[in-house]
This record gives sequence, C-alpha cells and structure tokens, in this order.
Amino acid sequence: FEAITPGRNLEFAPTVTTHRTDERDTFPGGRLTAGDPDADVGLSARWGLTPNVTMNGALNPDFSQVEADVAQLDVNTRFALSYPEKRPFFLEGNDFFGTPLDLVFTRTIADPRWGAKVTGKEGAHAFGAFVTRDEVANLLFPANQSSSTGFLAGTSLTTGVARYRRDIGGQSTIGSLFTAREGGGYHNRVASLDTQVRLSQTDTVRVQVMKTWTAYPIAVALDNGQPIGEFTGNGASFGYSHNDRAWSWFANGGLLDAGIRADVGFMPRVDTRAVAAGVNRVFRGRPGQWFSAIEIGASNDITYDGGGQLTDRGFDFPIEYTGPKQVQAYYNPSPNLEY
Repeated sequence: FEAITPGRNLEFAPTVTTHRTDERDTFPGGRLTAGDPDADVGLSARWGLTPNVTMNGALNPDFSQVEADVAQLDVNTRFALSYPEKRPFFLEGNDFFGTPLDLVFTRTIADPRWGAKVTGKEGAHAFGAFVTRDEVANLLFPANQSSSTGFLAGTSLTTGVARYRRDIGGQSTIGSLFTAREGGGYHNRVASLDTQVRLSQTDTVRVQVMKTWTAYPIAVALDNGQPIGEFTGNGASFGYSHNDRAWSWFANGGLLDAGIRADVGFMPRVDTRAVAAGVNRVFRGRPGQWFSAIEIGASNDITYDGGGQLTDRGFDFPIEYTGPKQVQAYYNPSPNLEY
C-alpha cells in the first residue's frame, strides 16, 4: 500500500462527579440539614503520536469506575501489602517500566491532581516517561524485619519516572531507569542500570544495580526512626534461569543496603543479602499412559541481614502429578525457618 498515513487516534474522556453530604444538627432526633453540593471536573486524554508512540494526559482524573481491590488479610503481616494497578492512566505502557527490582509501582501515587506520560518503541529503542502531582504524601519505611508507614501532612508530591531500554541482538536488552519523588522538604531519587542477556533459547541472565538518595523532614525522621539529613543506599540483583521441555533450573541472589528507599516502587524489605537456587525435572507421558506429566523439584533459599545474621531459610521439594481426566495431585514438604 502506498501513501498510507495513520489516523491521529486522539481520545478524550471528560468526567464530572457531583456529591452532597447531609447531616443532622443533633443526633438522633435533630433536623437533617442539606450540605453544599460539590463537583469534581476531570479530563483524561490519549494521543497516538505515531503507530508506536503514545502520549497520555490526565487532569484531576476520576477513578471511581475502576474495579475495587480484592481484600487481603493484614493480620500478622510484617511487611506492607501489594495491590495490583487497575487505573487506566497508569496501565498504559506500564510494561515499559518493568525491571527485575520493583522500582516503579504506580499505586504509590494515590490521588494525582494531574499527570502526563509518553511511552513507545522505535526500532531497537524503547522508552517511557511520566510525571504526576500527587495530593497524598504517603511514605513507606522499610527494614529487615518489618515495614511501617508515615505521612507528610499538608504536602503535595511531584513524581517523575524516566526509562530507556535498547535491544541488543535478537533477544537481549540493556536499560536504565531514573525515578524521583519530591516535595515539602522530602526527596527520594533512584538511579538504576539493568540488562537481560539471552545466552541461548533456554538460558537467560538478568542483572540490575541501583543507588538511592533520600532525605526526610527532621520531624518525620525523628518520629519514624529514620536518618537525619540525606542518606544513600546501594542494591544489586542477579538471576540465571534455564528452561526446556524436560529440565528447568535457576540461581539468583541480591543485596539491598539498609539505606535503600525506593518510594516510587515497592520495596518493603531492605538490609538483606539473599541467595536462592532450584531445579525441576518434568517426565511427560505418552497418550494412553497413567500420567500426563510428573514434575519433581527441589529449591533452597537463604537470607541474611547486613550484619551477617541468618534471618530466613527455606527448602521446597514439590512433587506434582497430572493424569487422565484432568486429575491433579500436588505435594510440597517445605521446612522453612524465620529468625
């Protein structure tokens, strides 16, 4: 086809939400007094700049139609819970920002007043960037044994993320990521480099290194046991995996300094030195046999804190049977210890 030009693919989604709250002047027999009506007006827009590059914008976006989160138990949990992102503005091009370490977790942006995003891929170059202004300033304070939360009262935060990734050969990549969250005497900045190398059709190596810079207002630091002034942290992650029809094995590890704060991401546990390895074997049956597949595996993981104290150790020995008529059985003795 000649002289074909793509459409502009320009979309606008204006929203208006009105509400009014009525209250009794005395309870329970008082008169019901009507409150003043209030209205929120918002606008979301999407523009396909090219077939491969998309720009998004949002002004006071309305997420009232987004599916509610599935409830999670928060009893006897040491670390913050993670909820999946479901808001359309943040889902657009979300895979461009993924790295082995979870450094971009958009649920940390709770109530954006406005936002702008561009994502795309041209040839071997993939890129993404967004900036938002958040009316809610929640903070997560991670540690080795538990995490806690805080709040910057009366503060709005500006969040910015920039990601670049380049393809190398047919299946390998190298990339960089920078995130920043700032406002009210607080800042958190993260810089990261990562690579994924496909050694063969069945073997992959992933490596990521990162550094963070963080500073809290003095009152917040004192109330939550955080360092005074700016402090830094370093982190690294390594992983190797092999997958073919019969065998799979992996080995990975990582270290996260106690000073790491990745406030645009989700990293509720720091001050760790962790290694893990495992192997699985799959036996596949022929048509008419008593089994379709039998999988046997073993894995081990160990975690230390920055001082060398063993904090977690686990073993898994899973056995899984899949047979005719969709019969399945699974057994996994897993002696795990937490100190």
